[in-house]
Amino acid sequence: MLSRELVVLSIVSLAGVVRASPPHERSFDPHARSYHPTFHRRDYVTPAQANAAYDYVIAGGGLAGLVLAARLSDDTSRTVLVLEAGPSGDDVAPQINTPGETYYNSLLGAEPYDWLYQSTPQANAGGRTMRQPRGKLLGGSAAINGMYMVRPSEEEVQAWHDLIAPTDASAASAWNWDSFFTALKDAETFSPPTSDAQNTAGMKYVTESHGSSGKLHVTYPG
Repeated sequence: MLSRELVVLSIVSLAGVVRASPPHERSFDPHARSYHPTFHRRDYVTPAQANAAYDYVIAGGGLAGLVLAARLSDDTSRTVLVLEAGPSGDDVAPQINTPGETYYNSLLGAEPYDWLYQSTPQANAGGRTMRQPRGKLLGGSAAINGMYMVRPSEEEVQAWHDLIAPTDASAASAWNWDSFFTALKDAETFSPPTSDAQNTAGMKYVTESHGSSGKLHVTYPG
């Protein structure tokens, strides 16, 4: 079990504490793209609950953290605590849930929803510093980037493997493209684009490259 001392060490700038519980059905919404069970914000915990011990504590309520919490809480005997430094985003939901709003009324660079990181001076860019937007709210960076889902390439994943291998061969053996790709598919439920969208935009996809029963629902626009 994990104590509150570890919780505090995990994330000092604590603005919201969220408790994970099993997913539930949304009410029917004829305008929604999907009525699948979803994992979204739960009740904010009370001080007594924050002082309790949990089986799992997840620092960061971004896309990965929330999917992980949802999968862990499928076992109702487990207790899961998600810590998020930023707000819930409920007050700016249209700018998150409507991709067009992301471009015309973006949360990028907007406090308190963006960490507003800046890079160090870049020698190959004339010494300039670069903005590094990162989401600071439930949903993380996925909540401020138009809900794009982009997988890393095989070359990137293998590069991490090569970095790990000299110091931890055991960890490196588990961190390779095959195992990573399997985990990606396990986490995903893919919904194909409509026939009209496929025909109009020439969208193509490989069914075998996607998952069908994970917590993360993804599709193409349209």
